[in-house]
Parts: sequence; C-alpha cells; structure tokens
Amino acid sequence: HVRVTRGASGVIVGTAAEGGARSKVACIDPPGGAIANMKNCTGAGDCLLGTTAACVLRWPQLDLENAILAGMEAAKCTIESSEAVSPSLNSEWLETVVGR
Repeated sequence: HVRVTRGASGVIVGTAAEGGARSKVACIDPPGGAIANMKNCTGAGDCLLGTTAACVLRWPQLDLENAILAGMEAAKCTIESSEAVSPSLNSEWLETVVGR
C-alpha cells in the first residue's frame, strides 16, 4: 500500500494488484469536517500512521479505508491538543472509534 497525506484534504491510498487484479487508488476525505480548534500539528502524521497500523494489526478484518479513517480521527485529536500526542488517545478511545 502507498499512502499520501494531503493535510486537511485527507489521504490518497494506492493498493497494488495481486493475481492479475487491477490496482486501486482511493481518495479518503477526513471525517467530521474542518478542524475547529487547531492548536498543534506536531505528531499528527505519527498519530495517523500509528493508529492506522494499530487497527490493521488489531482488527485484520477491518478494511484499510476504515483503518485510515480511525487514523485521521487520531490525527484530529492531536491537532486539537496542545500535546504532541493527544492524551485522550488510548485503547478505549480506539475501540470506540472503530466500533462506530
């Protein structure tokens, strides 16, 4: 997979083809609209990637798009926090976001 972040415009994901299937490219818009209370962008990309990876490993049945959406939610929480990683991000938060 190739993932390209576009800041407030979301993420582009490319998935390589297997067994003669066509490769796929998807544009994923950020959930929840614009960020109303931007405080700090430090750590947002790390939260996006780390949460996406955690979802893929913890819930293998979850499709990549939903894992990325959870990652974007984590990035948004961090951007709205004055910390480099939002203190609200934890396993309970992740289960709530994925369980929606």
